Amino acid sequence: MRITPLGKIEVATGAAAMGQSTKTMIAQVVAEQLGGDINRIVVTAGDSGKVSMGFGGFNSRQTVMAGSSAHVAAVKVREKTLLVASHLLEVDATDLDIDGGDVVVKGASGIKISLGTIARTMAARPASYCRAVYPGS
Repeated sequence: MRITPLGKIEVATGAAAMGQSTKTMIAQVVAEQLGGDINRIVVTAGDSGKVSMGFGGFNSRQTVMAGSSAHVAAVKVREKTLLVASHLLEVDATDLDIDGGDVVVKGASGIKISLGTIARTMAARPASYCRAVYPGS
């Protein structure tokens, strides 16, 4: 999972869509953590060029396995996004929320930074800087 410089959220999964609305389910799970706008999320499912292994789809496996993985990844991306935004906006991360395509200061929606701006800022930094300032990068 990654946020693109345009603020889209790209998700790759080994779960193969077979009529169970896998892409929609994953987009909904991710949207819950990353701004609520399902239209900003692009899910690539079952692409062996992007994901090395999948285990097939049967019963409710897609939702349980792929949905849970998407949730865990989205929580981590949310935490990192809020941490980076807190440095850029010079506020505590606990005072921030993600709304649509922006990170906003709670109670002061006029103070915000777009997800795309955050992604572009991090892409312009050397990896050593990102790891030092934002552990887990």
